[in-house]
Amino acid sequence: MNQLLGMLASSAEALGNLLGSIIGILFVFLPVPFGLAIGHHKGRVLAGFLWTFFLSWIGVLIMLIVPNERERQKHARAEAQRTEMIMATQAMLIAKMTSPPALPAPPPPAPPVNRFRIAKNGQELGWMGIYDIRRMVETGQLTGEDFYLDHTINEWLPLGGHPDLA
Repeated sequence: MNQLLGMLASSAEALGNLLGSIIGILFVFLPVPFGLAIGHHKGRVLAGFLWTFFLSWIGVLIMLIVPNERERQKHARAEAQRTEMIMATQAMLIAKMTSPPALPAPPPPAPPVNRFRIAKNGQELGWMGIYDIRRMVETGQLTGEDFYLDHTINEWLPLGGHPDLA
């Protein structure tokens, strides 16, 4: 019986050692997945693994207070974009302030002196001198009802209304 009790005692001791080893392993290695998960979330997977592997649950606490690298990088990118936009805007403003003002469009060419654009029956005949127009009116090729372009108001008016052409 003593022998049976001795075997039971040694089995209980072995079971206790086994349970102690299992609990020890769980205490040491169970925090590692938590550390990895927190590290992954914060963009610091290696740090999560190392802290929790070497310091167990204390490493998990450390990982909880470590700054979030992903958030820091996101804010840094946003700040860089804002700075880039500000610099581009400043460059455009400086370019506008230092560039010479745009020149106005040149005026349309002035009509030749004593020359007019003539139209007959809705067909433009082109530029004609005042003497040619008078000769064509005298020969009946043009009438007072044909038109000339008045450049001062940019409208076609009857030849009969112009004192020099009729």
